[in-house]
Amino acid sequence: MTEIEPVTLQEAQFLVGRSLDDINKAIERGEVEKLLDFVVEPARAKRAKIRLGSRDRRPHTSSAHGHAPARTVTQKVRKLGQHELVYLALGRDVHDSFTPSARKRLYEAIKTRPEGADRVSIGPVDVLLKPAIAQLKARYRVLRDVRTGIVERADAVPVFKGTELPVYLIAALAEGQGIDETLADYPSLKRKQVARALDYARAYPKKGRPYPARSLKRAIADLAAAGIFDAADDAPKLGPADFR
Repeated sequence: MTEIEPVTLQEAQFLVGRSLDDINKAIERGEVEKLLDFVVEPARAKRAKIRLGSRDRRPHTSSAHGHAPARTVTQKVRKLGQHELVYLALGRDVHDSFTPSARKRLYEAIKTRPEGADRVSIGPVDVLLKPAIAQLKARYRVLRDVRTGIVERADAVPVFKGTELPVYLIAALAEGQGIDETLADYPSLKRKQVARALDYARAYPKKGRPYPARSLKRAIADLAAAGIFDAADDAPKLGPADFR
């Protein structure tokens, strides 16, 4: 099996096709073991406080070149390894057919199975791992390449390289109105870029308010097709005398 590096729980959702809630519950129940990783990330920029009446209004810097050193923060991140992902990729149907103690035996069997084994035995029951492993391989290849051609700027929405087009916007449109219509709205994009936007949004769901599912041009066309503007044209015309 392709070696899978530990992934975040968010990335695990994409790989195993289960919700973050499901994954967290499996961890809390002790069905799978989590890994803890420490990730260093850029700190959010804070606006410098300037006293009114100060002679020098520039923020103080300690760098010899006049620039403040880049601030970073260390985050503790939950991750899952390859064995845990195989177990979770079996799906809820498989897990629900086992008792809690049998689930733990299944997990242990997956961790200790011989290299290349595509099934494990839990007492008299054989559990086929091959479909779950095939799904993981395919999705991991997508996840590994999903950032290609995408620029992730600190404290900003990701955009396609060389453009200012938000990746989440294109993903929302492709999901709502289809890839073909999205390509017609943004002819500078290629089909593989739109497909990658969909994969990116599924692997790293957008936080906060979602983008609209249809472009403004198509939303206006929908209103026109529904006769909204015709109704406005048919309204009686008012003149100055009507307001006396």
